[in-house]
Amino acid sequence: GQHAAIVSEGLWDAVQAVVETRKRINSTIPRARGRSPLLGLLTDDRKRTFYATYTKKAGHLPYRYYVTKGDGERVRLPAGELEAHVIAAIEGYLSNPQRVLDSFSPNETADVSATLTALRGLASVASEDRWPRWRPLIKSVVYSNTQLDIVLIARELASVLKVEGSDQAIHITYPIRLHRTAHDIRLVIPAAIGEPEAGQ
Repeated sequence: GQHAAIVSEGLWDAVQAVVETRKRINSTIPRARGRSPLLGLLTDDRKRTFYATYTKKAGHLPYRYYVTKGDGERVRLPAGELEAHVIAAIEGYLSNPQRVLDSFSPNETADVSATLTALRGLASVASEDRWPRWRPLIKSVVYSNTQLDIVLIARELASVLKVEGSDQAIHITYPIRLHRTAHDIRLVIPAAIGEPEAGQ
């Protein structure tokens, strides 16, 4: 037989409306970090964190962004371009063996040949494997109006390269600026920049 409703129809409808609203909010944040690998790493120079969202036009693929949380004017960065610049900065650093080795204390017992082999393997990973391999090495990515400051965890990188590590961070400075057009926002490299610099 039929039973009396446990909740009223009005309350049920209200609850469902809240559930649908939460679904829409949560859908702006990819379920896996693989889709927005800088989540949890990215801040701006005011120490504000970013969340991931996207826009979608009919007939087009979603266009992803990272957007600052907190007070003040929000910063919205095109996610794909930002991730590509972070990859370029790290790749440039890893592709310079002398620069990488200079980031660590000399170790006379280290097997330099094995270290260089590990470094080449790390620098040349396939594009689909870059974030799974590189993300554990990244402590943070700090965006400002003029550059990215990508901070690597020296001890994690040392472990991969089989060299003596330290608790110091490795900073990769990558000049960049946000360029606004009439219809979009782009992240561009200033015209005359040198190779990304790295140091401790």
